[in-house]
Amino acid sequence: NCHPSLLPKYGGKGMYGSFVHRAVFDNGDKISGCTIHFVSENYDEGEIILQKTVNIEECKTYLEVEEKVKDLEKIAIVDAFGKL
Repeated sequence: NCHPSLLPKYGGKGMYGSFVHRAVFDNGDKISGCTIHFVSENYDEGEIILQKTVNIEECKTYLEVEEKVKDLEKIAIVDAFGKL
């Protein structure tokens, strides 16, 4: 699974897509990213394969955060397959 935050932050039931990015932005985080992890019986608690980070200090809206993280996810998924 590819989750749009740096787990364990912003994970769990209901934390997906724009909900995550809005929470990250509203909390004033300076760094965001994505986590590639194995799926388990609990939301977003599977073993982490890899995480990638991106600086979001200059983002003016949660939509800008979302765009940066989506670009990062494309790289992360390929790197995760390579790692496995």
